[in-house]
Amino acid sequence: MTTSLTNSPVVTCSTLLHTGHFALAAEVLPSMWIIDSGASHHIHNRNDFTTYERLRNLIRIQLGNKTYIFTTHHGSVRVQDHQIDALHTPSFRYSLLSVAELDSQGYHTKFGNGKCSIQNSNVTVMTGSQNGQLFQVEPIHSHHSDRSNSFALLSTAESHLWHKYLAHLNHISMKSLVNGYVPTNIYEVCILAKHEWKIIRVPVLRTTTPFELLYSDTCSPFNTKSHSGGLHFIVFINDYTRHTTV
Repeated sequence: MTTSLTNSPVVTCSTLLHTGHFALAAEVLPSMWIIDSGASHHIHNRNDFTTYERLRNLIRIQLGNKTYIFTTHHGSVRVQDHQIDALHTPSFRYSLLSVAELDSQGYHTKFGNGKCSIQNSNVTVMTGSQNGQLFQVEPIHSHHSDRSNSFALLSTAESHLWHKYLAHLNHISMKSLVNGYVPTNIYEVCILAKHEWKIIRVPVLRTTTPFELLYSDTCSPFNTKSHSGGLHFIVFINDYTRHTTV
């Protein structure tokens, strides 16, 4: 465990706890590692640590929305063929690779052409790819991507058409279903369709005495008469007592 990790009273993190800007940027599987330039330390949300121990001091993690969560444990976890030390935050939606911590340990992170590589002494120890506006690293080397290279890549127009055919499915699932699929831009409909509706309930003032307020409605005419020969009906509702008369 590095001294900087155990002695830091506050660890910063650019993401929010559940959705945050990640939801607007890409569809990311929870098992993926996000390369984050705003995180001060590596953060892992799963339980697949190879070593695991309690921190000497409680660490407070400051989130991008200025709130805090606390972590009590850290451990060694395998990312592809490399071991890193990370804080354990099971409440996080994603795991984060800190560019700052990688840099402080002598690693070089390079980005270009939709790819990223993390090198140590000119040896590549981890590789990743762009997903929307994010760069992600798979926890293990993907052999699927090697097989997909044998297929010709689709054009942007063809990929966009498949994206529409499959109801704007997330890019990770698209790649597994369509050979040669190339991630297209993030469209507004993709973002809006995955948003949760926030219902704002406005309290309504109720009446305090009977007959202070009545609601009424009518419906007519009907083709078939009632038993009493009526073709119309009207409803009265007392707002205070909720008594209803038809």
